[in-house]
Amino acid sequence: MKAFPPSHSVWDQLTADLPRLVQAQSVRKAVTEMPLLDASSEALPEIYLQRAASILGMTAHVFVPMEGSEPLTLKYDRHSDILPPSLEIPWTIVCKRLGRPGPALTYIDGVVANFTSSALSHSSVTLENLEILIPTVGTIEERTFIGIMIEMSAKAIPILHQIIEAQRSVLARDSSSIKDAIRSLHPLLKDITKTLVKLHANRSQSSHIDPILWTLTVANLGIPWVKGVVGAAGTAHPFFHMMDEFTGRSEYKMGIGKEAQIVRAMYPIHWRQFLEAITEVSVPRYVAASDDPELVEVLLSMV
Repeated sequence: MKAFPPSHSVWDQLTADLPRLVQAQSVRKAVTEMPLLDASSEALPEIYLQRAASILGMTAHVFVPMEGSEPLTLKYDRHSDILPPSLEIPWTIVCKRLGRPGPALTYIDGVVANFTSSALSHSSVTLENLEILIPTVGTIEERTFIGIMIEMSAKAIPILHQIIEAQRSVLARDSSSIKDAIRSLHPLLKDITKTLVKLHANRSQSSHIDPILWTLTVANLGIPWVKGVVGAAGTAHPFFHMMDEFTGRSEYKMGIGKEAQIVRAMYPIHWRQFLEAITEVSVPRYVAASDDPELVEVLLSMV
């Protein structure tokens, strides 16, 4: 979805203007003067909800952390304490219609639903053949970082398929097929790590990013400003959650682990159900209970 109906074209114009407004430090002025649009089901059809969540959420995160004199550590009781009605009200309605407990910029808003690509299939999407739909600053730092997250999601698709094959083999008690599925995961996992290597601070690399500029723009974009809210971060990437469940991770005691669990609660229900299904048919439990040293070794070599 690349455009709203005419009734909500103001939000499309906001998307087009956002990088320029950020550079001019005039986001707050533009958004405050923006008309309050109706985001109810009577005015905004369901098909436009995800685009609205992305645009309104990313605008909110530019409005607060990236513009103004408030310290990044300042936390408000509610979004309305800092956001103008023209942004806070429709964002709240859109998120509620999407089944979220409150307004929040999710991984789906900023990454999964925020690109277009010339690739012929979902699994062949790469940093090199995609474009960001809703850039906030329009820099190579933003495009590279978000693009790498998108490419990782694409490369996780065949990994997901092999996990399902391994689970089917567990249900069939077919140890030979489990070994084949796990062995098939090895090159796929190596391939996804190659995507992370594209993130360079070295200017001699085509995909290099300036770490200072990245910190001031992309990193700060995910900082929450409401008490008790976890911001958008790498812990939200579904690949890591999928592998945690597949490998049998059970403890999340550290700060990042606790954050990951909070972020997961914001996932769409079908994502959460899939992660629960991985746990229900546990490959590690089957392997541990087997009397097959080779099967144990195959799994350990992946972990």
